[in-house]
Amino acid sequence: MPLNSEIVACGDKPLPRSTDVPITVSKSQTELTTSLTNAIFVTPTGPFRHGASRVRVYSSINADAVGNDFGTTSEAYKAARDFCSQPQRPSQFLIGQAFTAPQAGYLVTGGVESDLAVWTAVTDGQFGITIDGVTNQITALNFSAVTSLDDVASVVQAGIQAIASGGFTAATVENSGGVFIIRSGTTGDLSTVSVLLAGTAGTDISGSDYLNGADASPVPGYTPTTFTNELLLIASAADCSGVFAYGWALDETYRDAQESEDLAAFTEGRVAIASLTSNDAAALNPDATTDIGPALETLGYQRTGRPEYSDNAQFYPCFAKLANMLAVDYNGESTVKTLKFKNLVGLPTIGIDSSQWTVLQSKGYDTFTRTGNTARTTRNGQMVDPTWYWDERIGLDNYAEEVQTAYYNVLLKNGKLGYNPTTIAKLQDALAPINSKYKRNGLASDRIVETADGIETIPAFQVIIQPLELVTVSQRVARQGVSTQIIVQLDGAMHTLPIDIVAEA
Repeated sequence: MPLNSEIVACGDKPLPRSTDVPITVSKSQTELTTSLTNAIFVTPTGPFRHGASRVRVYSSINADAVGNDFGTTSEAYKAARDFCSQPQRPSQFLIGQAFTAPQAGYLVTGGVESDLAVWTAVTDGQFGITIDGVTNQITALNFSAVTSLDDVASVVQAGIQAIASGGFTAATVENSGGVFIIRSGTTGDLSTVSVLLAGTAGTDISGSDYLNGADASPVPGYTPTTFTNELLLIASAADCSGVFAYGWALDETYRDAQESEDLAAFTEGRVAIASLTSNDAAALNPDATTDIGPALETLGYQRTGRPEYSDNAQFYPCFAKLANMLAVDYNGESTVKTLKFKNLVGLPTIGIDSSQWTVLQSKGYDTFTRTGNTARTTRNGQMVDPTWYWDERIGLDNYAEEVQTAYYNVLLKNGKLGYNPTTIAKLQDALAPINSKYKRNGLASDRIVETADGIETIPAFQVIIQPLELVTVSQRVARQGVSTQIIVQLDGAMHTLPIDIVAEA
């Protein structure tokens, strides 16, 4: 029942201030950190389309969905199996497809009308379409006998192919779960399919009541070039899916091949890591120098793990390692872990002796072995640059992401950051909880050192912000902020424990 304004009456009612000064209450804009937990497996074979569809996100609960898409004998399924077998793993992983052959341009429609009664009533369907730059009207489409959306797609395909020229002749139309994929009959950079145009006669079936292709997004064809360019396109497609591809691994096809070296170079220039597997028996030969281990070691990459030597090509220790190391919860206490000593559940160890392990280690390989009586151990968790380890590289990437985001949020939330002590305090305040967190989770710790004056403790994080008196005129003119240096004392990890037993009579 509406309120009767006359129930409360007085002679001098004021108008609210909001008449002249309206106020809207909302939350301030805040940037979120990018998740560095997504592993991506790159394969050259599969059911994906180029464009944003070349990457798909899968739950890590099990590998069944990958098996449904790729088949249970595929390399993608094997990699997913080994990822999902790890007790600690991220909640999802990605698969990206690299292409080697020229691809056709295509159009993915919106949801096609699913009521077949609507379609069987159409005997004079028509729409327009431009394929490879040529526009034609597709006419006289008779749907009276269709019994499924697959039949509808077949009628549309036959109508397009009736234009016996150019990309029309071999064009295809596929029903894919209620949307239609219309492909040009040609491939390469000039292969294109437009949105559907209105029919100029008969029943116009281009719009949302029928094919729903008037507002769709076309994807042009292209000719693949280098493998590195395919990796760039895969990374871009992942971004389009709203996820960031951080940990990269490759199909068995690319093992011990140029593509493995290309991936290593690719990740070195990004916030990313590469995990490789090698099946090359030359890895065990101390005199061989052209296998991938020493080839990469000369490049000294910090973002590529040492190739994991395995004598069984049916398994993916590279992807299993990513599952273990990208599952770290940096919000917890003492949660950072080293890769060495991790059991790759479900994967076989390799049978090598101590001298063979010495050869592998000297040539820049890691591997997964049985140790002692029952232990199964990953060795040694180093990057191609042996002074870097997986836990340090991944941990520092996560730390840097949080620092960058925190500083960006300081910029967002403050109308103006001037060159004054208040600004310096805000920057220090933004870093304090992050530094505390990464000390708590075990990435960094106070370092105890011996000096000439005795024992000294170096704090886990030393933040050095440029003093205001050193800000130059050119910095002020360019509105360049004060620089910040953060010195981190990495906690590291003990991978060997020497014991000296002295027996005294």
